[in-house]
Parts: sequence; C-alpha cells; structure tokens
Amino acid sequence: ESVEVIRAGAIGEVREVHVWTNRPIWPQNIERPAEPQPVPATLNWDLWIGPAPARPYHRAYAPFAWRGWWDFGTGALGDMACHTMNMPYMALNLGAPTAVSADVAHRVNNETAPMGCTVTYEFPARGNMPACRLFWYERRLPPRELFQGQNPSGSGMLLIGSRGTMYSDSDYGGSRRLLP
Repeated sequence: ESVEVIRAGAIGEVREVHVWTNRPIWPQNIERPAEPQPVPATLNWDLWIGPAPARPYHRAYAPFAWRGWWDFGTGALGDMACHTMNMPYMALNLGAPTAVSADVAHRVNNETAPMGCTVTYEFPARGNMPACRLFWYERRLPPRELFQGQNPSGSGMLLIGSRGTMYSDSDYGGSRRLLP
C-alpha cells in the first residue's frame, strides 16, 4: 500500500529518506571472548561454525548474538535494513547507490560491527524521479525537527516529499502521512 501511495505521487517528489533502528540490541564493538564455555548439548558447534574460522564455543556467538560478528552476520544493517529499507527501495526504484559514507559511534574492530552508525546513500535520478539521499541510523534517530512535533518510534522510516511526508512506525507497523 505504501509503495502505491508513494508511486501515485501523494507526497510529491521524494529526495530524502530516513530509516532508523534501535538495533543492535546484542553486543557489538567487542573483542573475541578469551575463555571458552561448554557447548550446549543441543548444539553441534562444528556444524554451526561451518566455513567460518574455528574458535571455541561461547554464548557471545550463539544462539542470538551471532548477528554482530563479521564471521557470522552483518550487524544491525544486515539484520534489519532488509525489512525497513524495502519499501523505499521498491517505491523509489533506488537500485545501486553512486556513493556511500558512514559515521560510526565508536572505533571499528575486525571482529564485530560498530555499536551504532549513520550511513548515507546517494542515489542518482531514475527516469522521472529526482536524485535521492537515504540515511540509515543504528541506535540513533534522525534529526528531531523532521518529525514535526511528533515523538519518533524506536525504529521507523520517514520519506520526505515535495508535498508532504510519510512516516512509518516500524515498532507498530503503521504508516501515516504527516501534513506538509
């Protein structure tokens, strides 16, 4: 429905998109655990490790926090953006960006993703659609003034058009058009 609304021009030309998540909710920006732990009886650790570099079991990896480790996952961006960026990608026919830049909350290490970041994607004009900039925020929110006095959800998406703004609250799954 949201894709149809955007493509129908309800909020005008979209040149700016903001997508944010409260993730990661698992540890990131940490080093590999030094002390091994006993492998749970229900887990085949060798099978779970697969082609990743061998290491002793630790609950810092499995069953949940694997997302933040480069050997097993891609951090919050890989875990959540496929869900939250899907609508603007479809609605705006974004394709591949021409430039990407990132601002990380802390240093980046070779083991895990950072604890938070803002990634800016630049997309060229596509057919009759103008160039567009998409901002991805982890553990950060877009600038408060974009919400026109409303309180943003912990995760969501904001499309800013020439005639209005669409806000999707990913915490509850609802979309609504904000007044221009």
